[in-house]
Amino acid sequence: MRITALTEQALEWIGLLSPVDPVKTSGIRDEVVRIPVHAVGPDAYTRDDAFQRQVLAHYESSLSAMVDMAAEARAWLLFVTPLSNLRDFAPFKSENRGGLTAQQLRTW
Repeated sequence: MRITALTEQALEWIGLLSPVDPVKTSGIRDEVVRIPVHAVGPDAYTRDDAFQRQVLAHYESSLSAMVDMAAEARAWLLFVTPLSNLRDFAPFKSENRGGLTAQQLRTW
């Protein structure tokens, strides 16, 4: 991998290869802008079903792109779901879905 990276850098330096902008090719940036939880608090987070659908659609398209790239390169691809232990984890915020009647809220 290091030899490949050095060769690529050398070809870019002598002008035989144009540098690749990873943001343009993948849409992924090196730095992630995060909003600290303590800066806005739980009131800033609300249920947004449309946003959730968009996030899941983007996730699905990212996985599909990985499958396509691996197939094009004739490479094996392995998706792994990491284990998680939520037993002792308290939720940051709990919010019911919209449109529940008073009776449904009491039942819940």
